[in-house]
Amino acid sequence: MTYSAITAFDYKNFVPSLSRTDTKTMTIQDIQKEVDEICVWFDQMWPFDKSMVAKKIPVSWMKRSTKTVGRASRKRVMGIYRYSIEFSREFLHATTPTGFHSTILHECLHCIESGNRDGWSHTGLWKDRAIDITNRTPFDINRTVQQNEITPEYQKIMMAKYKYNIVCECGWNCPRQRISDSVREIANGNLRKRYYCPKCGSKNLKVINLV
Repeated sequence: MTYSAITAFDYKNFVPSLSRTDTKTMTIQDIQKEVDEICVWFDQMWPFDKSMVAKKIPVSWMKRSTKTVGRASRKRVMGIYRYSIEFSREFLHATTPTGFHSTILHECLHCIESGNRDGWSHTGLWKDRAIDITNRTPFDINRTVQQNEITPEYQKIMMAKYKYNIVCECGWNCPRQRISDSVREIANGNLRKRYYCPKCGSKNLKVINLV
């Protein structure tokens, strides 16, 4: 059966895992199933891209604690990129269900390839496809976990690891472990307007003390 791109954007037909709300109990096997479903979905939406299903993208838990919720990796083998994705068990399970699924979608988008373009950076093809999904589904695909996707549990983990969080009113945030030039200047009002939000471009940033 052939589906139009419009029909394919009805993600519930292809990725039932994206409707799960019991994300705190999802195992790495459950996440692998979701990634496999997303790959089928992407192939239906963008049939002229290199097949995501054929890439057989494995997922795993990160072995070391990190502030990164998810991380895609790739290596070239005989001229072909092989992709894999790692997730932070503690941070991923501490996001809201929407944040949980948005993170998985985010990392899967890093694995797309179309002609001589790919989704490896947060610009170009990745950004185009992220905007497309954000506009057509309930999932807001951004560079970082958004404020409305953070639970008290997530905040507790953050407080144990980081001292400061740079935030924007659009929802973008960036945790920091120590005082840096950016933290210091933004805390003092960002008077020279050197720093701006990578999501919306606003220079009205704030620093929240987590301790």
